[in-house]
Amino acid sequence: MERRQRQTANKAKLIAQMGSSVRDVAVAATEELWRKGWLADGSLENAYLSDANLKGADLRSANLKGAVLRGADLEGADLGHANLQSADLTGAQLSGSRLPGAQLQQVHLRAEQLAQAQSLSGTTLPDNTRLSRDSWQGEFGEWRRKREMQQSDQ
Repeated sequence: MERRQRQTANKAKLIAQMGSSVRDVAVAATEELWRKGWLADGSLENAYLSDANLKGADLRSANLKGAVLRGADLEGADLGHANLQSADLTGAQLSGSRLPGAQLQQVHLRAEQLAQAQSLSGTTLPDNTRLSRDSWQGEFGEWRRKREMQQSDQ
């Protein structure tokens, strides 16, 4: 039982560190979470990571469902096949990020943020639109235009 309590405390500490605004702290914690298998196992569901500096972090296949990443710096991060369903990415920096195959259903973010990503190949967008692997750029452009038109009608 004591070992399990230490493990739970260590996991909580690493998740808190992942939310750090200090890049070296946040990325090192992310790497340790990955090594322990906690990046994809649901441990980060609903995690509070606002203003985290995850610039360039390897978050492939991370389960960040429902996570709060408001204002997070994800510039250049690899979020390939990450589960970001219902996550809050309001104000997050996505410049140069890679999101191939990412699940973005019901994510809170603006189309302009997604437009900064380097790759959205095979990504499922907030309204469940799935972009193809080959023609994603044109499909995303069309999706963005439709979304902007809907927002201007409101």
